[in-house]
Amino acid sequence: MTLKSDLPDLLKKGQNNTKLVQASQPVTFNKAVHVDTICTNSTPEKVIIMIIDDSRTFSVATIIADDNTTLTVTALQDYWLKPYGYPGTISFKQGKVQTSKLETMINKLAPLRKKVTCRS
Repeated sequence: MTLKSDLPDLLKKGQNNTKLVQASQPVTFNKAVHVDTICTNSTPEKVIIMIIDDSRTFSVATIIADDNTTLTVTALQDYWLKPYGYPGTISFKQGKVQTSKLETMINKLAPLRKKVTCRS
């Protein structure tokens, strides 16, 4: 075990200085959102949807009956889009085909001049 007194002077100087490090860019809520689905082992099977804001690590979770695109978009709309608005980007862990379907469905719900980009 190395004690502070055993360290070289160069390392001793930094140990007592604690400063908050601010990001160079301002953090923007709802700029990017990640959506994860977790299948449960219950009978009947349920799916937990986690919606996580990238900038604040704020998250919302809900349970749906199935992992299909319609229920996923409905849950996203009810638990994120209506209360917090439409983010610039939504990341899904599903494949490209399902993510493309999700993007189309979400953009049909979006207000005019607002386009959401979905990525897998």
